[in-house]
Amino acid sequence: RRANVLVDFFTAGGPQRGRSFFDLVANLVFLAITLLIAWQLGHGTAEKFATMDSTMVLRIPERWPYAFALILAWLLVIVTVFTVVRSAAEIGRGRPIGPQPSGDH
Repeated sequence: RRANVLVDFFTAGGPQRGRSFFDLVANLVFLAITLLIAWQLGHGTAEKFATMDSTMVLRIPERWPYAFALILAWLLVIVTVFTVVRSAAEIGRGRPIGPQPSGDH
């Protein structure tokens, strides 16, 4: 529901655009981190497919879990891009888009 008790304590009285700006900055940082993870995981996956590595005892191929993790990492990048776009749109509109922050319970 897009709420954080510690952050809301400091930003609850601020304007919507200010809160959206903080969301945008946090989402951009998270996007950079997810891009780095996906990029490095891509290198690791390519290496696992090139060397045909497997586990030591059971000889289970390591390439397929890496490939699955790579797909999920890029899915996370796509979702994070959506949150960046949403935060930028909230700044432009001056009102929240999507679920309202929880705090009214």
